[in-house]
Amino acid sequence: MLHSLLVPLNNVKGKGDFCAELEIGEPSQLQTLLLDSGSSSLVLSPQHYDASIDQRIEPTTLCQHVKYGVGEWLGPVVSSQITIGTGRHKATIRSAFFAIAEERKANTFVRTSGILGLAYEPLNTAHDLSINTFPWRPECSEKVQSELFLRKVLNSPKKQVNTFFSQCVEQGIVPDQFGFLVHRSSVFHSKNKETSEQLSAHPLNQGMLALGKPHLHTQLHKNDFIHIPLVCDKYYNVNLLGVKVESQAMLTPPPFIEHKSKPSNSNCFVDSGANAILLPESLFTELMQNLAQAVPHQAHLLSAYQQYNGKEVGIPLNNLNLSEWPNIQFTFSGRKGRSESLILTPYSYWQTHAPECNQASFKITTLPGWQAQTILGLPLMCEYYTIFDRQAGDKGALVFASPRVAPHRLSDVLHHDWKAMQSLCKHFFKRVNKRHNKKQE
Repeated sequence: MLHSLLVPLNNVKGKGDFCAELEIGEPSQLQTLLLDSGSSSLVLSPQHYDASIDQRIEPTTLCQHVKYGVGEWLGPVVSSQITIGTGRHKATIRSAFFAIAEERKANTFVRTSGILGLAYEPLNTAHDLSINTFPWRPECSEKVQSELFLRKVLNSPKKQVNTFFSQCVEQGIVPDQFGFLVHRSSVFHSKNKETSEQLSAHPLNQGMLALGKPHLHTQLHKNDFIHIPLVCDKYYNVNLLGVKVESQAMLTPPPFIEHKSKPSNSNCFVDSGANAILLPESLFTELMQNLAQAVPHQAHLLSAYQQYNGKEVGIPLNNLNLSEWPNIQFTFSGRKGRSESLILTPYSYWQTHAPECNQASFKITTLPGWQAQTILGLPLMCEYYTIFDRQAGDKGALVFASPRVAPHRLSDVLHHDWKAMQSLCKHFFKRVNKRHNKKQE
């Protein structure tokens, strides 16, 4: 068994969401997949993956339909060879399941090749149509947008599909844990009119995924672990007790009402596929009021962020003084009846040089009528080395540690001086890669 795979990440093609490169099929086709702990399916776009040249592809009788917050797809399930990792430090599954998607909503995959879901197997449901679904018949493509065809698929017998990460664990490739090190939830723009290649080369738009034993990588974290138990093994659900703006009173989330048709299991989950923090509408309103009280001279900057409109909004960076903004504390049910708290700094809930150079965007939001849950996305993960430990206790745990280097927490000077930020990050990632290469030798 390999103890751990360190996989490089980048957030440019995902427009803030982090992606990894996987090799699919034989001959191998390099695909860039968005990493999503809020879903479980591995899905590829036929615009990027050419099934006709894959000599290892095998059809199934299964079809999958997945609907995200802002995306939706439908397509056949197949299996083929998949490799993750680079150099000598990589792993291959000879027959891994994935779907070939027909988008029911445009831009479901942003500019990526697809999505690699990292949640648990119960979310990875398919429907058995009793005949091979691949090659996907022309009439199926024509019916993808048809609600009648969708109902026919959904009324077919259900079947669970083993997830890619579960197959990695079951085949003894890595233990049942993975961890993220990221510093951004928006793409960092060091100057105007950069190419994708220039953006991807900036260290702040890069990260690391540790598949298996993420604790081992002490070059990435400080060993000051905070353990928050999961309440179910479906999503990475935790129990959020409250949210607090520094010295102000703690805000209590609204009562959680579970919908029978879409059980969610708790009032909060952590999602690597979300590049913002989504709060229930009432909690968001209270939090914005408290932030406005904490920074009365800059409260007007929040007026552009009262409701999410599907597009990242930027304000002039020179108008923002990050040192005046307070930390936000999230408190959760911990182990043995204790509570545990995580801190979100203004250097993460504000993203500098985003969506353009010399702008800043606010990364806490809500949706009209949204009362279901708090979704803690990349802004919180930017603050910590975040470990998804699926083998801890009965249901697993989320484990958070301070990163060795946290450039996003540094002074306003660095946030305005992208060249200094770039120099610091280059040094950090160069050191990480050097130590990792030595371990593998």
